[in-house]
Amino acid sequence: MKLPEYIVEMVDPRAPVDQYVDHKLKIILEEVFEIRGRLEKTLTRNELLAYDKVLIKHLTHENIMPRIKSMI
Repeated sequence: MKLPEYIVEMVDPRAPVDQYVDHKLKIILEEVFEIRGRLEKTLTRNELLAYDKVLIKHLTHENIMPRIKSMI
């Protein structure tokens, strides 16, 4: 029995660390932009611009690394 490819990629112990961390970072960013996509339906253009400015301040190395470390 062979595991599906998407599972092998996530748990493959032979995978380089940078690929694993990149995968976790992509998960975080997908979640952030999924939430933003839902907000686009209800917020005005100016509210979205303000949201993006706040988002930029929070998407820093210092803020993302603890989340990545907790996922690892």
